[in-house]
Amino acid sequence: MITVEWCEPVDGPALRDLLDADEVARVQRLVRPEDRARFVTGRALLRTAAAAVVGGEPRAVVVRVRCARCGGPHGKPAVDGLEASIAHSGDRVVLAWRKRGAVGVDVEGRRPGRVLADLADQVHAPGERSDDLLLTWARKEAVLKLRGVGLTEPMTGVRLDDPGVRVTDLDLGAGYVAAVAAHDTAPVTVRRSRP
Repeated sequence: MITVEWCEPVDGPALRDLLDADEVARVQRLVRPEDRARFVTGRALLRTAAAAVVGGEPRAVVVRVRCARCGGPHGKPAVDGLEASIAHSGDRVVLAWRKRGAVGVDVEGRRPGRVLADLADQVHAPGERSDDLLLTWARKEAVLKLRGVGLTEPMTGVRLDDPGVRVTDLDLGAGYVAAVAAHDTAPVTVRRSRP
């Protein structure tokens, strides 16, 4: 089973208290309040879900972040006993998690006036076309997160018809497209949450 939780970003002392020292430092480096709120909310969702699955208090959950490509202190967050992926866009923060098996998630907001047509060559694989470029983007980014590489690899190398990957579209409300990717056909449960 894959669980997808989503909510609007929030920030405040109670949520920041769940963060470790490295995360607090990262929040302080973020300039825009909305970026701080999205980061804090994502980590709070992750810690709360992990604590519920593995036991203990959310503050005690150790979140490790290491890039799969270069080993640097960035990339997909990991916790013992839980596979997870976090995404955010606009006023949506999304956490996809499961006990075993990799998972990737992405969400993209449909913003008025946003022109994506000029990005088609960066999204589509050779010979591929889609009617909804933003949804294709969300699906492919979810696959890249499933692989643990995120946008460090080009989307043009992702084929959505790959039999080893299942992508499920998510309904996170009007104005958003989202998808979750896995290597199996585990059922997906989506719920609105709060950190």
